[in-house]
Order: sequence, then structure tokens, then C-alpha cells
Amino acid sequence: MALLFATEFVVCAPNESHAIPTWKAWAPIDTLKFDHAYMVPDRFEPLRNGRIELVASGYGGTGGRKAHGLVWSDTAWAPRWTLATDNYAIWPSITPLDRQLLVWKTTTPVDSAYHAFSYIVAADVVGDSVTPPDTVARVDAASWSYSGTSWGNRRWVATRYGQQIPMPPLRIYRSDAPHQWRQMWVSGVNAFHGVVAAALDSETVFIVTSDSDERMRWGILHDTTWTVMPGYPEVYGPQPPTIVRQPDGGLRLAWANTRDVVYTRVYANSAWGRQDTVRAVMPFAAQHVFYEAQVSRDGGAHPALAWSGYAITIDVADYIWVSFPTETGFGVGERLEGSWQGINPTLVVDDNEDVWVAWWRTYDGIYWTHSHTTATSSPPTVELRRQKPKLTWTLSESAPGTWWGVMRSAFGAPAECVARIRAGADTQMTWADSSAPVAANLSYAIRRECRDVRYQVTTMPVASVSTVP
Repeated sequence: MALLFATEFVVCAPNESHAIPTWKAWAPIDTLKFDHAYMVPDRFEPLRNGRIELVASGYGGTGGRKAHGLVWSDTAWAPRWTLATDNYAIWPSITPLDRQLLVWKTTTPVDSAYHAFSYIVAADVVGDSVTPPDTVARVDAASWSYSGTSWGNRRWVATRYGQQIPMPPLRIYRSDAPHQWRQMWVSGVNAFHGVVAAALDSETVFIVTSDSDERMRWGILHDTTWTVMPGYPEVYGPQPPTIVRQPDGGLRLAWANTRDVVYTRVYANSAWGRQDTVRAVMPFAAQHVFYEAQVSRDGGAHPALAWSGYAITIDVADYIWVSFPTETGFGVGERLEGSWQGINPTLVVDDNEDVWVAWWRTYDGIYWTHSHTTATSSPPTVELRRQKPKLTWTLSESAPGTWWGVMRSAFGAPAECVARIRAGADTQMTWADSSAPVAANLSYAIRRECRDVRYQVTTMPVASVSTVP
């Protein structure tokens, strides 16, 4: 099936709509290196218990060559686990939320003067540590694209094998127990430009490749039976799509095709949903090339998108582009200013609906930023309704979808957050404190929520006295 390209080009004029909502702003772009000479962002992990985790590889410096699971803690990143072994690109592994799988490739073994081989390796993150590495298979050193997935104790790894001309074959390996891997035989796709895999259940794996002709093709591995599937649009793209799980168990795909176009589509219940074209706001009237389209790995029904792109006739420099989620789908994509020479983006949407995005500036390090709410709150007014306090406060501007914490203190004790309220389109917000203790001196404040506490803003407390009913 041929696909007609229906790109929307929009030149951004002053005060025109942007990707980021008007009531949000980007935090200043920061860098991340720890004790490495430079670092590369491999991926944000899906949110687990609200944890924001970035898998990153470090090179050089006193830190040597390591990979880390970096967790955000109020104002800084801190390692949760460290992989102190030779590794090349820990590509995304798509697993249920109760699992965290790492798949990487070694880079040093050389078996002869003529052929250099590497090894695909897998490990699980359990608690705050990594299990002993489990060698999947010896592969050609040119097997630079691979993808892991799991369901229960069963794991799969798919890889482009080598650089054979014209078609490096796709290889799939399966493990039913640690240190026991076997190769699944496949045909009909070659994964020349890459591969990504996602388990649909304990027997079924969805696999999509970008082949040597730059067409995306997909297949299903059911138990040990491989089937190349028809019906996928014949889109061109030099890279395979990214995939994230949907809340309903389906898969969300996103990809770019180097024609100023980013696409997204859902595969669920063995059927494809509608294919959407993401609208982009151009910084100036020139042809742009888009690639590396990424879906945010938070698992929300309306994820964010990020990709790399550059104008081929004006600045010829890579930038990161971001599309914020909306209530109905994807918002307009826009170039993130300050991300000059940025590639390899990854992103996640947190529990406050802020977008966190990280990228790599070649041979420099990780650059990252996040959105935050610019609206502020008035102190709450408090009145008693049936001996229970009812709070009312007003936002400085309409900020739909933002989150606000109600802080309560009893008898002068430190305030604690007793409720989180999501703003609607109106600037006025209310909340009834049904759990308020009786015969207590209470005070309340409203806190603008942000996982980066440097952007939390709390109003002055307002006193209220509850009475015995």
C-alpha cells in the first residue's frame, strides 16, 4: 500500500503558537558527565513508581567506561546502579513495568586478523543492582543495531547481523532460562538499517525492521514460527521506529522519514490504528530533514515525541525537536532552542505532565532539560463547611493539566502534602478537606508541583481553625 506524504509546513512567527504550552517553560539546559570525559544518553526508562530514570553510558576520564541508571532526586541525578563492563549502546528494551532489561554489545574481542567479532549480552536490573551478564550470542562486529524484550522469565534479542551486501540478515535469539539462548530462524526481512522488538505476551513478539531499501517491514514471531506480515504502509525511513507500550497493552510506534515528516501509529489487538502525521512549526522557511523520532517512555495514552532535525540549506546544524502531548493527541513539533548539534534524543513525561528530554552533543556529553509550570497560585481562602475546611485558590493564568499540591499543617507541625489537584481550563480551583482532624489548629498552603524542587513554589500559609462537631 503506497502512502501519500501530506506534510504541514508552518513558519513560526512572533507570538504564534509553539509546541510548549504557553503556561510552561523549559528549564535552562544543563549537562551531565559525572566523572566521565563525556556521556551518552541511551534512554529514559518507563516511569516505575514515579521514578525518573535515565540509562546513560560514560566514557573516558576517571570514571572509565561504565553505564549507569541515573535517578532524579529533587535537584540532581544520582546513580541507582552501575554496569562496570565494556559496552556499546544499551539500546531500548521493551518490557512490562515489573522488569528492567539491559541489552548491549561488547566491542573488544577479535577472533582473527580478518574478522572482528563482538558478543550480544543481556542482564536484568533487580533492585538497585545488575544481575551477572548473560551472553546471548557471538555476532559480527557490524551488528550495531539490536533490541531486547521480555515477558515473565522469557527474553528475546533481535539484531541486524553484520554488514553483508546487500542484505545483512535479521537474527532473533530466545532465552527461557538464564544462560540458555537459542536462535530462531527467520526470513523475509533483513534489518539493514535496524530492528526493534516488543513482546505482546509470553509467546508472541512483534518485530519491525528498516530494510536495505529503506522500507519498514514487520513480522510476528509466535513461539518458534516466524511470519512476515502484510498490510504495513510502505513508508521510507533509514531507521526503524521506536516503540512504547500503551496503557491498554497495545504498542505505539513513531518514526521519521527524512522528508520533514514524523509519523505515529498504534498496533493493538492484531490491528493497526490510524496513521497520524505530526505537524511541525519551522523556525524559518527551508527544507528540514527529520530523523531519530522517539516516543516518550512513560506509557501514557498521549505521549510526547522528540526527534533530531536540521535545515539542509541554511544553518545545516542538528537540533532537537519536541512535540508535547495534548488531550486529543500530539501537539505541534518545535525546535528546542539551545540544542544546537543535538542528536540521539530520549524523553519521558513525568507524573506532573512535565516533559524531560535528554540528548547527545557529539563527543561532548549529555545535555538535558525539562518543562515546568510558570503559573503561580494565590494563597488559599478557607471556610468551614459542615466542620470541614473548603479551600479556594486562583492561578495567575489558565494552566490546564498542571498539578497543585495542598499543604496542611496541624498544631504548628511541619506541613505535608495531603492532596494533589489537577487544574482544568478555569483559573479558580477548589478542594474540600474531608480528612481534616477536628479540634485542631490547621494552616494551608498551595504548592506548584514539580519533580525538580527548584521550580516548586509554595504560597504563604493561611490559618484556619476546625471546631468540634
